[in-house]
Amino acid sequence: MSVTLNQSPTPGRLSFFSFPEIQETATISGNQIIITPTSPLEKNIIYSYSITDTQTNEIVKSGEFSTGGIDAIRPLQGRYANLDTVADNAQKIQHPDIFLSNQTPYASLSFSIISTFTPSPTGHYYFTVSLLAEKTFAKNAFLSWVKNLGLTDQQISSLDITYK
Repeated sequence: MSVTLNQSPTPGRLSFFSFPEIQETATISGNQIIITPTSPLEKNIIYSYSITDTQTNEIVKSGEFSTGGIDAIRPLQGRYANLDTVADNAQKIQHPDIFLSNQTPYASLSFSIISTFTPSPTGHYYFTVSLLAEKTFAKNAFLSWVKNLGLTDQQISSLDITYK
């Protein structure tokens, strides 16, 4: 697969992600990135991909490609029983803000949370947590909820969260 960008990419600055995930090597030729799978792709599947600038976390290119004809299927249409779990886990690890935004809005008796996307300084989701009970109790309830979703302390501390 060849992806053409509007300028020549800097080696080592871009990362490739596909869903379903594929093992690949990437080479740069001018303003093109050539993605070569290192193992056979599954037949009759529609793959989604994104190329991200690792310094700005911006997606510089995204798209789809297929290994089949008009009858190719998207994995999210039920081909794999646990694909939603696999996708959530990948998002949880690589993009915890996107993962958490997919869990919002959410409300309990002690807190509520909403998410908003901002394009600056780099595109990300930020979160507003309203503390509806005693502040320490409510904040601890929120943190317990986020940890129960599977985020680590390190991931939580990397999120843009405002408490009010």
